[in-house]
Amino acid sequence: MHDQARIPFATKDREPLIELLARAGAATAKPIAILLDQFEEYLRCHAGTDISDAFDAELSHAISSRAAQFVVAMHPSAVDEFERFG
Repeated sequence: MHDQARIPFATKDREPLIELLARAGAATAKPIAILLDQFEEYLRCHAGTDISDAFDAELSHAISSRAAQFVVAMHPSAVDEFERFG
């Protein structure tokens, strides 16, 4: 994504995920795809913290707004933990 857009995606200030995706889409004029591989590791290590709660909310909002195409890859045994996003 960074190479195609030719603009920096890192910012000094924390930028909401939905805004980052909108900026990336505008810069590339192409659909954005986000792959969350081994997502069970995130679920296992980052549950119930302020940071994870904020990220969970941003991720849920980005997915429901269809700001990008999301692919979540995880081991089948972790599916029950994923239900917290329901």
